[in-house]
Amino acid sequence: MAQLISRLIATIANGAYLSDAVTLNGKQVAVIEMPAAWTAAVLTFQSSMDGANYFNVYDADGNEVFIIAEAGRRIHVDIQALSQQKYIKIRSGLSVNCHSQAAQRLIYVEVWTA
Repeated sequence: MAQLISRLIATIANGAYLSDAVTLNGKQVAVIEMPAAWTAAVLTFQSSMDGANYFNVYDADGNEVFIIAEAGRRIHVDIQALSQQKYIKIRSGLSVNCHSQAAQRLIYVEVWTA
């Protein structure tokens, strides 16, 4: 049975599109909670095993992994590509079409163990 481990915060700075790093240490992202104010954009991700070198996250078919996100929503996440990552960053928009946020945004990331 899965158990909630912690609620982490990914911060996207005012005028930026990429969050600071969130340390997962191999735990599974279960829920992403969007702020009430959000400049409309999908969420995409970068991941890292060493905390220094980040890479865009793609699925097994070579498609960029994304989540349709709207302001003030809790999004249940079942994305295999995000499991077992040590660090992730959350991006506003696609890697080829980023969307800067109009103010600082705090995105809550709930992680679980299997």
